[in-house]
Amino acid sequence: MSAIDLAELQKNIGEQSESETAKPMPPKARLLHEFVRATEGQGSDELLRQRYLCRGGGLLLCGPTGIGKSSLALQCAILWALGRGCFGIIPARPLKSLFIQAENDDGDLAEMRGGICAGLHLSAAEIKEAAERIIVAREDSRTSLLFFIEVVEPLLEAHKPDLLWIDPAFAYLGGETNSQKDVGTFLRNRLNPLLRQYDCAAVIVHHTNKPPKG
Repeated sequence: MSAIDLAELQKNIGEQSESETAKPMPPKARLLHEFVRATEGQGSDELLRQRYLCRGGGLLLCGPTGIGKSSLALQCAILWALGRGCFGIIPARPLKSLFIQAENDDGDLAEMRGGICAGLHLSAAEIKEAAERIIVAREDSRTSLLFFIEVVEPLLEAHKPDLLWIDPAFAYLGGETNSQKDVGTFLRNRLNPLLRQYDCAAVIVHHTNKPPKG
């Protein structure tokens, strides 16, 4: 190896070592009077009215298995895609949704879509408009870190949604739902940074235990 090559190699190693040992930056701190509640048309991060859900935030949709959470989620997404309220929850504007789900095949999704659109008496034009703002991906094998690296981040990058729907949470957790460590890692360390990076919010569908019989 020539002297020039060796010098270049040493320089690269030095730069890499500096980057690896650099301390992470703390969050930016601001004076209390600097915080402003943005209104519509002024850079507002509001997705659901009254700041019920904003960009970078999360919403839980919880209920027992088989109660209709996936159907409710899709109905909300369809109406919000049209800029309409669903059960009193009103979007700030027509919203684009990305669903990553594990439990419904093509036939299930088509059946839910058809039933919802018929029940809401949507016109063909409205169905087309809503469908253009809703993307669905089925993933039923990757969990935990691989789920975020190989599934969530590439899909967020490709589609740039307002809302990321994860249905259901336990299919992708890769840990114990009653473990603060596992759930905290999934939500705080892996999901939150992506919501901020891609300027969206998450709706997480979660199965709760069925009530006891008798």
